Amino acid sequence: METKWPLPVNEKQVVCEAIWYGQPYPAPRPRVVDGKAYNDRKYTKAKKDLADFLETMTRLTGVWNENILDAHFGVFCRFYRKGFVHCDKDNLEKTVYDAATEAGIWNDDHQIAIGYEEKYYGSADPRTEILIFTIQEVE
Repeated sequence: METKWPLPVNEKQVVCEAIWYGQPYPAPRPRVVDGKAYNDRKYTKAKKDLADFLETMTRLTGVWNENILDAHFGVFCRFYRKGFVHCDKDNLEKTVYDAATEAGIWNDDHQIAIGYEEKYYGSADPRTEILIFTIQEVE
């Protein structure tokens, strides 16, 4: 992939580099009903689809293994949104973080030590470009 990222990353540390095509979906606030928190169905589906994609792409790199689960990670994302409806950048990144957790890339998103995100509006080609890497090489 020819995407230029803000910092150089050793290819041995790359866990996943992928482009997810489709409108980036921001994580909404959970709804609370009768004391139980629920996420909106569209978000749940978008997160599940992204998690399945990330899991597949991660397995293809050949870098992922059980030792990585406890590592510290860096995540770079670029969000290209169709139209000009504004949303918070942190809600877009939360969708990626939650999907990566669901995909089993890490145990919890508290392991992310470096995060870099950009968002763009008015794209004719909505997508999310994602690079997930370990901070240190993991054997």
